[in-house]
Amino acid sequence: MPNGLTPEERREIRAQLERVFEAPVADALVEVFERLAERQAEAALRQDIRALYGVIHELATAIRDLQKTVAQLAEAQARTEERVGRLEEAVAHLIEAQARMEERVGRLEERTARLEEAVAQLVEAQARMEERVGRLEEAVAHLIEAQARMEERVGRLEERTARLEEAVAQLVEAQARMEERVGRLEEAV
Repeated sequence: MPNGLTPEERREIRAQLERVFEAPVADALVEVFERLAERQAEAALRQDIRALYGVIHELATAIRDLQKTVAQLAEAQARTEERVGRLEEAVAHLIEAQARMEERVGRLEERTARLEEAVAQLVEAQARMEERVGRLEEAVAHLIEAQARMEERVGRLEERTARLEEAVAQLVEAQARMEERVGRLEEAV
């Protein structure tokens, strides 16, 4: 191939790409480099490849940093899920103690279960979720101490749950935008 990559260059590029990307992506990128090499003069090709090595290295570093951040967010999400699980147990005890409130609390449990599923998919909303769970735990503690005011406080809990659902809906939209941005980044790569 005139002005194409040498077999050694192909192997070197593929090896570097496979450290960061899966084999099909690495193969596709090598093919792109091969087409670029065929269109460039040999001297310009070597300069472009050196520049691409730098870009690939920077991209690999950025991806590793992103993977670390995602892992940290996943750990924080697991902690939140554990806290939500403990909160559910406390609510279950209140249901047993307040037989006349079973229907209303049952509806809240259904909403809470839906929220838990949505929260599991929204890793990036961790800080706001912990704040809201803290307020919910506070509300549950007040419910335990003041059984006589249960109906009034459950009403406030329903309002808070509605705000949580609205916040989760906003977070779902934010997640979709982030996935779109990551998709564009992947396409750019």
